Amino acid sequence: MAETTNLETIERRQDIYKDARSVVDYWRNAIKLSEKTEQKWRDDADKAVKLYRADNPTAFNILHSNIATIVPSIYNSTPVPDIRSRHADKGEVARKGAQILERGISFQLDEYDFDAVMAASVRDMQLAGRGVDRVRYRPYMRRDVESGGPKEAEAPGMELGEVPEMGTDVDVPNQPEGEEVVWEEAVCEHVTWRSFRRGPGAMWTDVNWVAFELFLTRDEVIELAGEEVGMQVSLTSGEAGMDELNTEREKTAFKKARVWEIWDKTAREVLFICADGYDAKPLRVEPDPLGLLDFFPCPAPLQAISDPDTMVPVVPYEIYRRQAEELSDVSKRILALIGVMRFRGFRAPEIPDFEQLENLDDGEFAVASQALSLIGGGKALDDAIWVVPVEKLVLVLRELVGQRESIKAAIFEITGIADIMRGASNPNETLGAQQIKTQWGSLRVQQQQRDVARYCRDLFRMTAEIIANKFSIDTLTMIAGEPFETMMPDPMAQMQMGQGQPQMPPQGGMPGQPPQAPQAPQQPPPMIVDPSKSGENHPVIQMLRNDIRRAYLIDIETDSTVRGDLVRSQQNMSQFLQGTAQFFGSLVPLIQSGTFPPELAGAAITVYEAFGRQFKLGKQVEDKFAELSKAAEETMKSPQEKPDPKAAEKQAAQQAEQAKAQAAQQEAQQKSQIEAAKIQADAKRASDELQFKAMALQADREDKAAQREIEAGKIAVDREDRAERRAIEQARYALDERNSEFDRAIRERELSIKEAAQAVSATTAVNKMANDAANEVLI
Repeated sequence: MAETTNLETIERRQDIYKDARSVVDYWRNAIKLSEKTEQKWRDDADKAVKLYRADNPTAFNILHSNIATIVPSIYNSTPVPDIRSRHADKGEVARKGAQILERGISFQLDEYDFDAVMAASVRDMQLAGRGVDRVRYRPYMRRDVESGGPKEAEAPGMELGEVPEMGTDVDVPNQPEGEEVVWEEAVCEHVTWRSFRRGPGAMWTDVNWVAFELFLTRDEVIELAGEEVGMQVSLTSGEAGMDELNTEREKTAFKKARVWEIWDKTAREVLFICADGYDAKPLRVEPDPLGLLDFFPCPAPLQAISDPDTMVPVVPYEIYRRQAEELSDVSKRILALIGVMRFRGFRAPEIPDFEQLENLDDGEFAVASQALSLIGGGKALDDAIWVVPVEKLVLVLRELVGQRESIKAAIFEITGIADIMRGASNPNETLGAQQIKTQWGSLRVQQQQRDVARYCRDLFRMTAEIIANKFSIDTLTMIAGEPFETMMPDPMAQMQMGQGQPQMPPQGGMPGQPPQAPQAPQQPPPMIVDPSKSGENHPVIQMLRNDIRRAYLIDIETDSTVRGDLVRSQQNMSQFLQGTAQFFGSLVPLIQSGTFPPELAGAAITVYEAFGRQFKLGKQVEDKFAELSKAAEETMKSPQEKPDPKAAEKQAAQQAEQAKAQAAQQEAQQKSQIEAAKIQADAKRASDELQFKAMALQADREDKAAQREIEAGKIAVDREDRAERRAIEQARYALDERNSEFDRAIRERELSIKEAAQAVSATTAVNKMANDAANEVLI
């Protein structure tokens, strides 16, 4: 086995390509170094994901609540591609090319769930700190039965294990022999943060390679590397079988091989390296399969926290982890106190049937047969019952709840959820105050929204590059909806048609003879062209195939990814309509009066077009602006007849008479307008008086109705008060009766005790007298 390559000993890129094994060893070490650089972030991200999924139970999962709140506020609406000519004066080529790209991207968005891809990336950004998507080109092949081609298309690439030297040109066929492309797609695909690696660099422009982790079955490995190499690659038990890598992945039915798809920007090639086991050579090497300007199939990743010094992400949860742990501890204490706070206590054993109190209704009393034994000696019945004092626990619980709210507020300030304000509004605030709060109160959220919009724009630009560079003429024709020759004739074809067109003789013959019928035009000779290159010379196709020219002529943007921006769009439309009304309201009278020269019509249209473009009204309105400007230019180019001096004098006299008549008419109109204004003012005054009387009458009715409601409420309160008093009197009467019974029983007992005492005293006296008499007899 070859000696392991040490990254610190590499001085030039040629040192990597000593042999195929050195290439595999180099890239494995580069990926391990990248993993080592981001190891702390990956550990933190794993902890955050487990907490979000509730794998580690917590008393208060504030992370899940924050993610569920922030993600929809950043991305909640599918972006619409806005592709237009970068400059309004660049002609039909740029406009037609922009139309084709916009239609192609719009169709691709409808063919797959783009929102699911973006939602996963935004969730990864807010949860793990990094969100990544990539673009893919998917041609659908059909076997040509006559040529006997294979059923499935193999991706174009180099021979297996062949590593090109720097600067080597590799001829990549556009299409496998014996197959034809029936349809093509350019789609976006989500890449989990665990499956993405990158090269070193403080900024995205400094990164010279990226890698995607793939898990391939045996058949997929054979399709990628061939039968001989594919059978030598060792497979694991599936994506979830590698516990040392990730225990979160679901298990699969097939064993899979772990493969790195590495995009090397310096060499502009893609290498497939087996992550473990087979290291004899790369599984496959492809030179620049997509032909993108920035080479990478993914834009700059979404990162929740940006640092200009490094691209190592930061898990947002780590910023407020201590506050979240404190919130969980406080919530645990609250739950513990709530478990202790129960109505419990002790009672004296002399009180029988104490449990009967649970079954008593309001105003119902139970008989306590042994209660008298507890009364007396300065003691009351309450002295025989002790209840756990919960008042102090309530005070502690109230303080803990307040502390929890304070911690939540601090977390919301840290994360920016406080800026969202959860749609809350103070009804006492003015409209201006609420607009200022909306504009300046959510700057942090707006920054993240702009980052996501930028990310969608970059994905659309990559998709447009794939459509322009990879899609065939047939696919582009289907996207355009019409052949390119009818949409915009090829200048070369027009020139050839003009050369083959014969001169037409005049329709009129000799004097006195009827005009001759025109001869049928002679058809040009058929052109012998290569079917595979048909339409490639069309100016629109040439512009789309040229990356630099396409980028110069066509601007690719997106609309907002947040529904809240629709309000601002409506305000822009309202301002545009007001400005249009003012512009034409000032221009039309000048045109009608003849003081505005027709030569300046084109300039006025140009000014209005520049004014309208500032509002970003969409591509349809931009096209109408272009048509309006083009119509004005054609009008200016049309020949103008020279005016006759006498006719001009006569016209001037007529205009003077018309001016006098218009002045008189305007004076009469002004008078009539003044009279109409007076009548309208009187009518307005009368209407206001009637409206005021009606409002006063309505207010009086509402006041009387309110008074009736108050009186009815008072009556109801009085009834309830009387009912409560009657209940209290009845209870007091029953209590007095019961007390009277107790008093009678006590008096009867005391009387019986007195009678018994008197009887004892009489018996004692009789016994004493008997004893005295007996003593006297004895004496």
